[in-house]
Amino acid sequence: MASSLDTDEEPTQFAPKTLGNEWIGADDISRTYSERPSNPSDEETGEEKTPKQSHVELSRTPTTKSLPNSHGFFSRKLAKERRILVLTFLKNWAIMVTCLLLIFSIYWGALYERASHYKNVRMLLVVEDVEVDGIPPLIGQTAIDVAKDPLMVINSDFHIYSGAEFQAAYDKNDNQPFNATQEINHLIHHQHYWVAVYVKANTTYSLYQALKTANTSFDPTADTDISVDAIYETGRDALAMNSSVLPLLQYYQYLFNPTILAEQVYAPIITNNLTNDERSNLINTAPQLISNVPSVRLVDNLPITNTTLLAPCQVGMIFLIILTFFQFNFFAPVHQIIAPRIRKQHFVIYRMVSAQLSYFVISLAYCWVSLAFQVDFSVTFGNAGFLVYWMTSFLTMSAVGGANENMALFIIPFYAPLIGFWLIFWVISNISSAFFALAVLPDFYRYGYFYPLHNAAELFKVIFNNSYKGEMGRNYGVLIAWIAVNNAILPFALKSFGTKMAAKAAAAQKK
Repeated sequence: MASSLDTDEEPTQFAPKTLGNEWIGADDISRTYSERPSNPSDEETGEEKTPKQSHVELSRTPTTKSLPNSHGFFSRKLAKERRILVLTFLKNWAIMVTCLLLIFSIYWGALYERASHYKNVRMLLVVEDVEVDGIPPLIGQTAIDVAKDPLMVINSDFHIYSGAEFQAAYDKNDNQPFNATQEINHLIHHQHYWVAVYVKANTTYSLYQALKTANTSFDPTADTDISVDAIYETGRDALAMNSSVLPLLQYYQYLFNPTILAEQVYAPIITNNLTNDERSNLINTAPQLISNVPSVRLVDNLPITNTTLLAPCQVGMIFLIILTFFQFNFFAPVHQIIAPRIRKQHFVIYRMVSAQLSYFVISLAYCWVSLAFQVDFSVTFGNAGFLVYWMTSFLTMSAVGGANENMALFIIPFYAPLIGFWLIFWVISNISSAFFALAVLPDFYRYGYFYPLHNAAELFKVIFNNSYKGEMGRNYGVLIAWIAVNNAILPFALKSFGTKMAAKAAAAQKK
């Protein structure tokens, strides 16, 4: 292609293309759709054609020199220019402030009054502690009273079952003995509840027997057969667990304290169920039994021990979106070369295929970073873990990158500076519904179920933490749907871009 520079002119002057066209090769794309060469064999004959000039010739003068007709900034002769300048600044400020307020509010809103949404955190309380030989289930009743504390009721959603009620609700009747512990672990792993507090059978009666016999070997905090367990999985969502769920659990622990146990458990047992001799023997032989009271034991079935996982599972996903935009920018010169030389139908196919190939390669490099820092990919899928992670990253890049490319093609002819705000919007709207559990967000953020990054985040948790796999089909389906829709829109985006840029070039020629 012939250069638009005129070698006879001074080095300080040139005739540039419009910024938007030069940035992504729009001049050639618009020519592909509206001004195709009438004789494509010119190149083959070796004849050079001067490209049709579609822009007004401009001259650029170094800022270190003043033009002969330069004026002071406040000169009356520049009144019109000053008015245009002020209006332009006001317009740009209005656009930027409006975009900033609208887009940033999405992220701020996800954090606003978070505690008011704790009531959506489903928690399970199963009490198998029952009356035995006239000893009432005092520990089990205390656990229920704590769950019904006014602040707990306001800030959580406890579902309370006795042992019999729990079996009636969840026994699968598969001719297998019902195991409450296994069923609770199953419900937690399948994400029916965030936390389960489990008071095991005969907890109060076992404590009574220890007090009655002054059993010095009895330790209510260490005996897992009678403990009060709080079961959860950090691997389900580390950020949500640490920021929203564990504070609720810690408040439950705070209420289930030695003072309330002394009043509601120890005092009734010692006063009503022990003889004077048994009380004396307890005080003289095993006084530690009175002070060493049961507590809520935390049981994390899916702990996260490698903090490096925070990179690929959280912040790394922001970089993933930005990388797809780089792909669009980096390959603009390549598209500019090929655009005028092939049919427009082939150009559309070329753009689709080249983008997918780029995402395929870039996603591999993205995954190499995690590999280099010894992230364990074998937790869920064994030796195939890295391949699963790579393909998931590729689908995610394709889903978010296709939207980036289409929006750039629509926005640049309209008002090119807005492309930066699109990228900010795309990042913020994705991470707001991906980084935070939807259970503790306002209903507005339910859009995350259909957003690429939320579904990718759920898949990454499965790959790295072995969390529940039941939603993987929907997660992959959403990503593939985004890819299909983006590719379906791309031909129209290219056509619209070419038409609008050609119209702008024609309008500039007439001036």
